[in-house]
Amino acid sequence: MHFASVNWLAIFIAAAAGYGVGAAWYAIFGKRWMAANGMTAETVKSGGTGTVISYLLAAIANVLIAVTFAGVLFHMGGVGPSSLRTAIISAVVLWLGFILSTLMVNYSFARRPPMLIAIDGGHWLAVMLVMAVILGLMGV
Repeated sequence: MHFASVNWLAIFIAAAAGYGVGAAWYAIFGKRWMAANGMTAETVKSGGTGTVISYLLAAIANVLIAVTFAGVLFHMGGVGPSSLRTAIISAVVLWLGFILSTLMVNYSFARRPPMLIAIDGGHWLAVMLVMAVILGLMGV
């Protein structure tokens, strides 16, 4: 992938949109997520600097995902009229093959509730689909 020819605007918009999806997702499912993790609102609020680091890491992760996704689409030839379709299919395949499978293994060995796989897996699917639409429409 030639970084000079990358559509950085699309990548950063996709990353920001992915971050926004996370904010909206956990605004909706946050109480269920906390309950499945055995946390309370007080526990979360007392996070201190760890909370800031978590949000920073989430932002960095969204940029890395968008860059990687753009690279995958670039190497697949995800340009032209079918790029949106290619991007959406790629999002689902990447989510199944890397994100959901990793969550299932990690969470099952950690004896975490299946509800967390559903909540966190759903979040990442939504992120991937939003990024797919942006990268598919704007090009990589």
